Amino acid sequence: DRLPEAILSYLGENYPEVEIEEAEQLENAEGSFFVVEIENQNDEEIELLFGAEGNFIEEVIETDDEGDDEDEDDDEGEENEIEIDPTKLPAAVLEYISQNFSDYSITEAEMETNKDGTLYEVELTSPDGEEIDLIFDENGNFIGIEDED
Repeated sequence: DRLPEAILSYLGENYPEVEIEEAEQLENAEGSFFVVEIENQNDEEIELLFGAEGNFIEEVIETDDEGDDEDEDDDEGEENEIEIDPTKLPAAVLEYISQNFSDYSITEAEMETNKDGTLYEVELTSPDGEEIDLIFDENGNFIGIEDED
């Protein structure tokens, strides 16, 4: 009931038969945004990303890669990962990649929020097919390369 009217209108127009499972307002270096989780008629979890004013940004259909943790209690340590459009990454992240990995292409970008803040994970692919994951903090500062092992 505290979502901006623009979000409620969007949901009413595009998902009239669906109930909101969860809604969160999150902050990152770019400002605040809303994540609204719904479940469609096919029992797929969908996360809808909206800007601070309620403008629709992106729809992400969740895949259950890590098992269903519905039975676990929610706590402050819960992490929220959202796949994002690479063009929505902070400018500092894009600049770092451009300067240090100019021959690589971005294949996936995720934003992860938890009680400690926001992290960006960016998957890059080299021209020869090598994949690496770079981790950045909420300000776009490079933290390291994620070890896949």
